[in-house]
Amino acid sequence: MPLRLIRLVVLAAALVACAACDPPPGPAGTVTAKEIVYKPATKTNERYLTVRKPSGGTARFLVNPGTYDNCRRGSAYPACDGR
Repeated sequence: MPLRLIRLVVLAAALVACAACDPPPGPAGTVTAKEIVYKPATKTNERYLTVRKPSGGTARFLVNPGTYDNCRRGSAYPACDGR
């Protein structure tokens, strides 16, 4: 196989592998807000949860679509994820 074809196959395999990657989990807390951000350059959506941590602060973090759908405002994260 030519080197260029091998590089394309490796790149395609890496993209497929990363498509299944989940973002790292956020801190535990109570879900206070949900947001979907549309990225026009890539025509994709990013989903974010904001939680109020037990220590009193808040944190906003990226989640996968399943977590976004499962976690309602007022629910306890990560328990609402059910994974």
